[in-house]
Amino acid sequence: MKWENSKNTGYLTIFLALSLTVILSLCVALVEGARSNGARFMTEYALDVGMNSILAEYHRELLKQYDVFFIDTSYGTNQPSGYKTAEHLQEYMERNFSCNDLGLWVFNQDLYGLSVQNIRLGNFAVATDEKGKVFRKQAIQYMYDKYGLSILSEVEEWERVVKEYNLDNSDVTARREAVEAQISALDGTKIQISEKQWVTVEIDNPADQVNVQRNKGVLLLSMSETDQLSNVGFDKTKGASERELYKGKGPIQQRAGKETLPELLLFDEYILEKCSFYGHELEKSHMKYQVEYMLAGKDNDLDNLKSIASRLLLIREAANTAYLFSDGDKRTLVTALATAVSAAIMLPELQILLEYSILFAWAFAESVCDMRILFGGGRVPLLKTNSTWKTDIGALFELFNGRDGGKSESGLSYEDYLRVFLKMTGTDIKTMRLIDMAELDIRKTPGNQNFRMDACVDGMTIEANITSSHGYAFILQRECCYE
Repeated sequence: MKWENSKNTGYLTIFLALSLTVILSLCVALVEGARSNGARFMTEYALDVGMNSILAEYHRELLKQYDVFFIDTSYGTNQPSGYKTAEHLQEYMERNFSCNDLGLWVFNQDLYGLSVQNIRLGNFAVATDEKGKVFRKQAIQYMYDKYGLSILSEVEEWERVVKEYNLDNSDVTARREAVEAQISALDGTKIQISEKQWVTVEIDNPADQVNVQRNKGVLLLSMSETDQLSNVGFDKTKGASERELYKGKGPIQQRAGKETLPELLLFDEYILEKCSFYGHELEKSHMKYQVEYMLAGKDNDLDNLKSIASRLLLIREAANTAYLFSDGDKRTLVTALATAVSAAIMLPELQILLEYSILFAWAFAESVCDMRILFGGGRVPLLKTNSTWKTDIGALFELFNGRDGGKSESGLSYEDYLRVFLKMTGTDIKTMRLIDMAELDIRKTPGNQNFRMDACVDGMTIEANITSSHGYAFILQRECCYE
């Protein structure tokens, strides 16, 4: 019996030994698997936190002034470099791998032994890529988040009117000059008043007082005071719209694609909200007529304002001429005046020419009145009616003698006319010119004298190569961007 008991005990010992070997192997495998999965989790965690830290390096002044998020990869220098951003990301990841930061110091060892071997950043989405599309996408998103589509105005209808009546490309000037040339040809004509008596005709055209003012200068005609107008300029060749740019790969995937018409209208509203224009000068702005620059592209404020004023005058004169030629009552007044003048000098063939000349002059006088209203903060409709017409035929003799345009609350404001012009301006052109203005504004702030928009990125792809002292290796790929 004792021998049998000893034999049974031996069987139990062998069974336990074999079982413990399997159990210990399983435990070791489980521990190693846990460490492997923990290391992978740690790498993903460190990379995600590192990307968030990189995105937190957005340019503060750019956000403050223009409400867009971009990482300035030049970091205050005059040279953009993705390597600096990669170094920052590697530093953040190494810090997240630190046992002290994670509270694992109690184990007296690093359970994972992770370290970053290499960080590669690629496919940068630079603000100036694709003629500023990357910047524009963020601006549109900001406007959509802030206002939705409710801010969109009637600008499409206004643009349709301008194009339908050809107001922005009118031939009024050519038609007027042709009439004036014919009148000048008749001036000095000799006519026979009796068998032996001839007289030389001297034409006293009622439109002359208006016509002589056309060379006065559009700003002098439109404003009572021009001494306070800004004449600030900048070197266009150093602007983003003309210099050679640091290039990326264009918008990230979720921001690629073509903008819709409402989005482009939102971008125009963004320009009007963030930029200076006449009557809405901003202290932060280097140039005071920034929107005018986006439309005219001159290198100084005064020339840009002159250009827009001339364009406004062209539209107003074309619209007013079209209305005046269609208004029977006003045509009757002009015909009577032209008939009286031509009869007085006994040159009846002059009557129709004088009539046209007076109509053109009256339309110009009304247009000057419109300009004074617009630059004075009032409103002027695109197309006039009898109720919105401001001047009478006496304006041919009085308007330029200190008479202002009065006030008007119906129609389009100066800002609304800028909306129409922005809608009619190429998207890429106005975007790059906006970037010119943004650079100048940011450079006015402390520590940003070297700022350039083509150093700013809002997205990139990241490839991180991470190894462990325990033999693991991980390659992670991410897309890092502002949502």
